[in-house]
Amino acid sequence: MRRDVIVVAAIALAGLLAACDRPAGAPPPAAPVHAAKPDHLHRPAYFRALLAELAARPELRGHALRLHRFVYLYADGSVLLWLQSPDDPAALLRYTYGDAYPAPGMHWEAVAAGREASPAVLEPDLLDLDALPIEGLPVAAMAADAQLRRMRAEAGDDAASQNALATGPDSLYYVIGQADGGPGWRADINPIPMRCERTWRFHFAPDGALREVEAMPDLARPAGCDAAR
Repeated sequence: MRRDVIVVAAIALAGLLAACDRPAGAPPPAAPVHAAKPDHLHRPAYFRALLAELAARPELRGHALRLHRFVYLYADGSVLLWLQSPDDPAALLRYTYGDAYPAPGMHWEAVAAGREASPAVLEPDLLDLDALPIEGLPVAAMAADAQLRRMRAEAGDDAASQNALATGPDSLYYVIGQADGGPGWRADINPIPMRCERTWRFHFAPDGALREVEAMPDLARPAGCDAAR
């Protein structure tokens, strides 16, 4: 018991001496600084380079490439998109860029993604790869950030809304076909709420200008949320 008392006293004395060594009025040691997460949604050149890398793949090089329906670009630098197969115009290929198992590191991967009876079925939802308005990406990202700041201010003490608005979009996706509400960019805010929180979908023009903020009250919300309000 006496030994334990001596150890505790020694620790307390060491702390006191350390405090005495610090000049009067000196601030406490700074907290460690953590690097901010990368946000590639503000870097169109990054995604342009990735798409050029995709087009240079052996199975795609030299072909006129056409995107189908959606192109997802993520803040962490990953990508998800669909291409019309250059070998079979009725078939689709899904390409992903990311850090995927089993190969470590960021890289492109491709899988077959289905086939239609005729290329004409795909035609309304196709866009030339070079025509993707990537310059609108940072414009939409900045508009989304501004809307989120405004919505947080308006939410006030509404904890459910504040929780839902706590983080910005982790991706922006380009909608190609008119049947899907395109053409234009979109961002989903809090798309999979864990509680009775609201969700929103931001709609942007191809150049990134904000078109609409759409409330999505029924998107993946737990049962009973509306009854609890």
